[in-house]
Amino acid sequence: MQIDLFWLIAAAAGGFFGAAIGALQSFIFCGLTVLLGVMGVFGNSAATFISYVPFGPVFGPHIAFAGGVAAVAYASWRGYANGKDVVTPLITLGKIDVLLVGAGFGVLGYLMHAAIAAIPWFGGNTDAVAVTVIVSALIARFAFGHSGLTGVLTGGARASHRAVPGLVGAGEISGQPRFAPSDPPAAVLPTTPEPPAATGWARFAPTEANSWIRY
Repeated sequence: MQIDLFWLIAAAAGGFFGAAIGALQSFIFCGLTVLLGVMGVFGNSAATFISYVPFGPVFGPHIAFAGGVAAVAYASWRGYANGKDVVTPLITLGKIDVLLVGAGFGVLGYLMHAAIAAIPWFGGNTDAVAVTVIVSALIARFAFGHSGLTGVLTGGARASHRAVPGLVGAGEISGQPRFAPSDPPAAVLPTTPEPPAATGWARFAPTEANSWIRY
């Protein structure tokens, strides 16, 4: 797709729209317009609608959805909203700067998609829309996040075990002695071996502190 001023403006509007109604809702609009386009094709219409509306500069995931994601990340950075919440329409915040960030990332998504699609071989053998969504999300994360690419492990995630209810010493912090010097010998009371520190995939085990959005 070549860069065109009209579609560039449409991309800004799409990103603005995605931020206004929320990233998830913009993705729903993408799906609905795909269905409309398919119905048109069944009615002997051209498939141009699908290329330019649900997967183009209007409701394309790399435009509207990516704009909504970047906008909520910016809103979190400014302290306006929860950066994990891609459901709440951001127009409810009453912050024009949030919506303008969505518009800016809509334009960025349009330009990146055009650039990726123009790469020899790669552009014709990959999903340029999906690649643009990934790159746009990474840009938003580094621009407005504060935990790097993979996040920062909390104390709960670093802990390699949880205390077992009913055992003497249950609830102690890992690394502290289970029994005081005056306690009976360890053979008298049930004990559990100290597990090794969490490594590999265990570092990403779900915990209360690291759950996404509980509801």
